[in-house]
Amino acid sequence: LIAAGGLHWIGHQSPEHALNLLTAAYSDNATSEFRLPGQSWGPVKKVRAEDGAMIDDPKFASAADIIAHRTNLSPDWLRARARERILQNRPDEALQDLSASTGSNEPNFQIDEAFAYFVRAELSENDGHSGTNAYSDLGRAFDLLDQAAKRKPDDVVILYNRALLLQRM
Repeated sequence: LIAAGGLHWIGHQSPEHALNLLTAAYSDNATSEFRLPGQSWGPVKKVRAEDGAMIDDPKFASAADIIAHRTNLSPDWLRARARERILQNRPDEALQDLSASTGSNEPNFQIDEAFAYFVRAELSENDGHSGTNAYSDLGRAFDLLDQAAKRKPDDVVILYNRALLLQRM
């Protein structure tokens, strides 16, 4: 019984669990049309807040707590922290985490990196700076999703997000 409880606790302290909590928080409080793997499909529900729209969500808070207690950040933990930062409207910090990760050529990492560029472009547009930087970020996001599509050509999340980016560019 103690071993089973320990395995349950370990499973809830994994980067996958943190990513699932963050995805669920984003599903419940979507601030953009960009989709994440595992996200339930639905309309955009909230307007992006300057200080991060997810902060008050209990799933987001649980994920942030799990991530905050990690000292040794593997590529999967860096990805989880990056997604947390994206949802806090901190895409530059998320991009630093993702670039420090060795898993950045994997499609799920590329989706998160594309999400960071997408959010940065949206924040730039919302600040009234819809110049070259926003378009450049959208282009980078599209390129990342294009690379991911080569590895996962039938992935509906990748295909949807690529279409969304083409619409915005």
